[in-house]
Amino acid sequence: MFIYFLQKHNVIQHDPEFLLTKFAQVEKNGEDYYKDFLLPLFFTGFAKRDRHPEKKEFIKKFGAVRYLNGGLFYPHHIEEKYSRVKVYKEEKGKVVTDVVEPDIEVDAATIKEILVFLNGCTWYLDSRPMKDENDINPDVLGYIFEKYINQKELGAYYTQDDITHYIAINTIIPFIFDKLMANGHHAPDPKPIITDNKDLRQAIAEYIEGIDDYNTLKFLYKDILMPMSVLDPSVGSGAFLFAALNTLLPVYQKVIYKLKQFRNKQKDKWLDSLCHTLSQHSEEYYLTKQIILNNLFGVDIVEEATEICKLRLFLQLASHLPDIQSIEPLPDIDFNIYSGNSLVGGLSWEDLQSNYGMKLFDKRGEKINLEQIKNDIAGLSESKKEYRTKQQEDFEEVDLKLLKNDINKLEFKINNSIDIGVSNPFHWFIEYNDIILKGGFDVIIGNPPYLELNDVDYKIKSGYRTISTGAIHALFIERALRLLNPSGATSMILPLSIVSTQRMKIVQEILSEKGHVWYSNFGWRPAKLFDKVNRALTIFLTAASPNKKVYSTGYQMWNSDQREGLIDRMKYIDASDFTGFYWIPKFSSKLEPAMLRKFLGHKRKLQELIRNHGSKVYYKTTGGLYWKVFTDFQPSEGFI
Repeated sequence: MFIYFLQKHNVIQHDPEFLLTKFAQVEKNGEDYYKDFLLPLFFTGFAKRDRHPEKKEFIKKFGAVRYLNGGLFYPHHIEEKYSRVKVYKEEKGKVVTDVVEPDIEVDAATIKEILVFLNGCTWYLDSRPMKDENDINPDVLGYIFEKYINQKELGAYYTQDDITHYIAINTIIPFIFDKLMANGHHAPDPKPIITDNKDLRQAIAEYIEGIDDYNTLKFLYKDILMPMSVLDPSVGSGAFLFAALNTLLPVYQKVIYKLKQFRNKQKDKWLDSLCHTLSQHSEEYYLTKQIILNNLFGVDIVEEATEICKLRLFLQLASHLPDIQSIEPLPDIDFNIYSGNSLVGGLSWEDLQSNYGMKLFDKRGEKINLEQIKNDIAGLSESKKEYRTKQQEDFEEVDLKLLKNDINKLEFKINNSIDIGVSNPFHWFIEYNDIILKGGFDVIIGNPPYLELNDVDYKIKSGYRTISTGAIHALFIERALRLLNPSGATSMILPLSIVSTQRMKIVQEILSEKGHVWYSNFGWRPAKLFDKVNRALTIFLTAASPNKKVYSTGYQMWNSDQREGLIDRMKYIDASDFTGFYWIPKFSSKLEPAMLRKFLGHKRKLQELIRNHGSKVYYKTTGGLYWKVFTDFQPSEGFI
């Protein structure tokens, strides 16, 4: 599909039907399309530089194709597993075998049927609304993923754009403002802006426009934007990361525009170097690439989801080129987006030892050198940093293979020394070591699976205060808060039970420990936020603050034709005085807190208020999900 997006824009040999054209050529030569063309196209044509001997041979046979990199075109682990030649064979620190010959058969007729079908589609790189069923844009990949996965089994749902953008904007921009203020720079306090549900995008645009101090601009770009880490721990096909990208890009652009105005006023080599680099690329493409590489991170238990997420990020990057023909090699984001179990694995070295019982001997009886493992983790973290820098210029595929191989060996060694219980644990302190060491992620957003513990095929052994809830989404909240930088912000969308049920009291408490919490609440009748989610939902936002405040909206209900602007119409009311209960009030008016205080202060019981029939109340049970009936008289049937 990625190739189709490119070939339809004449990027590959100026042939909009490149794959189908080559099918005819391969068939005429009596060769196998999968083994004799697709594998060389991926593993050599797109994955190797033109100077590589194998690439030269490929060009002689099939014509020139551009080096694209990106990790997308390296052998898939299924192809590595079922191959006659193993990829990672080392001699004196060098990979001497980098050719994969998968022992896999793919029927050529089936491939041709797929190519003919895809040839009938219209491929757009932007996110324009699709008017025809044959139109395809990068967002369609997210919908494909939604249809592909078993939603009930995985508890995963595709989140609509207004929700993802609200969550991204109301965490990322407040973090920027808070970071500026914490470092002595004047900036608006984002908490009143969130509470008043004002436009934070406008607030930061006006703020940047008004900055006349070079040091503030440099600090904003170099010390806040560039190192900012945004994580989705249940990333799926990447909806929240795209919302983060769309939030960050205009901020980057506004800051760059202002910085350029200081180039002739400031004698700063850093600024000169930045402006020179920008002049060598399409600015929008370069900044998008920086955001993808430096700011966006995600983990998901479904491997196919992470592959689609990476693919969509590559397409998003390509869409920012002024001329798709000038596409540059794609960044490798294998160290940004991972497949693994976000809830099972070490957050830190201490977490691994205390919660997973790390042993002194592995399963083979060999003694484990803990200090050596710590040094290995630190060394790999530095190698990743070096690779991130190196891939911007020139690097060899062999370096990446050796680095990944070393990481796999380390994880194998650790997993052999602990009782982990799953095949795909995710060790945060290994994969994101540099982020964990600096205090954690700056922003964590997402839509975790709506599942119970007994719905999943893995066990959560220890290390969670929220284990008593029995809810996977509650554990995701706790894990997010433990991964979050103390000055960071987080937001997720979850079932309304988070603010309405006794078992979620512990979740409310750990969220309040952060400082400020905002809850917005949504019904599911007559219309709902997610087409296939028949349940009420809540979005929470947090912001670090020494003062603990809780705000809440009413229980919002709307018709389908009122969906547009729903988020903009929300009103937050201070509910801080009512956090001692297991429920958070759903306030729609500033009058309601006073009313609730009066109700709660009333000393008389319900039975004393019923005048006609003593203390009996009858409850109708046949109303189902839609309504309930209480009466103070004996009805004929359906009541208890």
